[in-house]
This record gives sequence, structure tokens and C-alpha cells, in this order.
Amino acid sequence: MRVAATRTWNALLELNEVRWSVFLLCLAIAAHAYSIAVTGARFWIDSIAYFELALALFDADRLSRLYNSGFAFLYQHVVPGVPFLIRVLDDIFRQHLWPALSVIQGLLSASAITYFVLAFSDKLSRPAQLAVVILCGLHPYFVSFHAAALTESVSASLLLISLGIAIRALDGRLSLAFSLSLLLLLSILAAQFRPYLGLVGIVVAALVKFRRGAARRIALYAVTALAFVSGTMVFPLYRAALGIDFFYAERQRPHAHPRLLCRLGYRPADRAIPEQRRAE
Repeated sequence: MRVAATRTWNALLELNEVRWSVFLLCLAIAAHAYSIAVTGARFWIDSIAYFELALALFDADRLSRLYNSGFAFLYQHVVPGVPFLIRVLDDIFRQHLWPALSVIQGLLSASAITYFVLAFSDKLSRPAQLAVVILCGLHPYFVSFHAAALTESVSASLLLISLGIAIRALDGRLSLAFSLSLLLLLSILAAQFRPYLGLVGIVVAALVKFRRGAARRIALYAVTALAFVSGTMVFPLYRAALGIDFFYAERQRPHAHPRLLCRLGYRPADRAIPEQRRAE
């Protein structure tokens, strides 16, 4: 029995690169599927903002009312990545939106982890690669948002894919033009989920340019700057084109709206306490 298990283990570790990559991917998918099935759907209070923006994303009047409401400041950090994904999945899957979102985010995460780990194929042993894939697929902290309508899952996957591309480019396994094109496109896409990830992608692309001897090619830096501006400004410009203020008005500050005070647990009756003390 032990001899047979040892032979199976050794045969597994001796798989060629393609079969080993497929095996790691299948293992990552299985680990993510188990974690998502065990933890179930997650609903956080922030998801409300993403669903509200998803409903109004392509409706100019509704989007204008949303940003001109008393709670407009709640949406100032919300970028269109997750709302757009929710809207598309809702049109396709309808009442199965949440399972579809969980499956897509889980598959993307499993693929990103596998791609990232394989970038270290010449530095990590295969047992170490197995351990990383299993740990990332089962660790409660890492998988806690794959079944939630939040930005953490997709943004983390895009970051891992970008780092995997950068490592391969730095090692010379990917050409400079191909790796930079992918990194800049991913930076634009990542900025639609987490704006600061767009900057991370730009920094990684600049590092690859410097390391590969293209530090003096001004045209590449111009393209990099254009990608950063595009990823950061595309949604604000879209809002401005619909007639919504590019900057948030002073009247939309959170402390100026009494409904927010109720939302935060500040009751209108509490307002009498400081006034009573002032009178005394």
C-alpha cells in the first residue's frame, strides 16, 4: 500500500509541464469549489452600493438621481467594475445571479493562483507549488470574498495575474512588447475594480521596462501614462458626459444629511442632549 502510494506520488511529480499545470489548475478549482460550497453566499453592507449602481449604470436619469441624492458620497469610492459585472450576469442568469457570480469569481481566482504559482516553477519545488495552491484555495481569509458581490475577489485575481506576467517578463520568458501590452490592459481593467491597482500595474510595467533595458524609450512611458489616465478617468468622464458633476458638491458631505445620522445610529432625540447642556 505504502509502495503504491509512493509510486503514485512520484509519478505525479514527474508529469510534464503541461499536465502538471492542468493538475494544479484542477486542484485549485476543487479547493475553491469546496470553500465556496462550505461558506455559502456572502452579503456585506457594501454590496448595496454595488447593486444600486448596477441598476443605474446605463440609465442617465437614474444615475443622475443616485449621484444627486443625499447619499451620493457613499458612491464616490465605487467604481464600475463590480456593478457592470452584476448587470451583465443579471441579464444572463437572472435569479441565478449569485451562484454565477460565485462560480466566475472562484474560477478566475483558481486560474490566477495557478498562473502566479507556475511563474515560480524554476524556484519552487512541485510539492511547494501544491502547498501554495491548496493553502490559497482553503484559507478562510483568502476565499472569504469569492461568494460576495464585492471588489476584493476580482481585484486580487487581476493582481496575481499581473504579477505572474511581470515575473515571466523579468525572467525573459515573455517578450517586452507582449508583456507590457498585457500589463497595461490589466492595469486599466483593475482600476475599474480598485483604482489603486491601476497604479500598481503601471509601477510593475515601469519596472519591467527598466529591467529589460527600455528605460530611455520615452514612447513607452507615454503609453504607460496614457493607460493610467484612461483607467482612472474613464468612469468620471462617463459620469460627466451624462451631466453629473465631475466633483462632488459641498452639499453632499455626509454630516450634512440627517438620514445618514440615523443610519449611523444617531437618533434625532440625541440632538437635544448637547442643546440642553448648552442651555444649562
